[in-house]
Amino acid sequence: MNHQPFEEWLLAGEELESADQLALDQHLETCPECPKLARAWQEVRTEIRRAPLATPVPGFSARFAERLEQEAARKQRRVTWLVLGLFLLAGVGGGIYMIFQQAGSFPGPAQAVLALVKAIEDLSTTGRLLTAMIRFFPVPLTLGVWIATASSLLFWTLIWFMLIWRLPNRKGVLNESIA
Repeated sequence: MNHQPFEEWLLAGEELESADQLALDQHLETCPECPKLARAWQEVRTEIRRAPLATPVPGFSARFAERLEQEAARKQRRVTWLVLGLFLLAGVGGGIYMIFQQAGSFPGPAQAVLALVKAIEDLSTTGRLLTAMIRFFPVPLTLGVWIATASSLLFWTLIWFMLIWRLPNRKGVLNESIA
């Protein structure tokens, strides 16, 4: 005998439509197994209702809230380091790109070394600027603020790169600044 829809209806504990309820009642009259299942399930539900509710251990809520705060702070630190790492990677990548871009414009190795030292000095200045910005904000910033700041810095960095790239006399400008 097929018990599938009837067993589901018995165990679901929901109100059935009138046609389904009529079919279930007729099946319970003819089937020897389903009434046993219905009685057993009713006994289980009664025992569940009688069981006392468990009370949490004292301090559970405070420990749980503290753990949630610690996890949120850990995620915030992770995102902060990720953003700073991406900035560092973009800066190093941009610096390497600029060095390779200008490699053919140096008349000798001394000028190339001077340009490299100047680039490192510029990166150091940028690092000090970022450090000052981080110290300026004593409260950990939200992800949205970091993304907005990073986007703004990236935008202005791209503008700066485009202006340098578009200068009509790059070799002359670079050689004059080194000399």
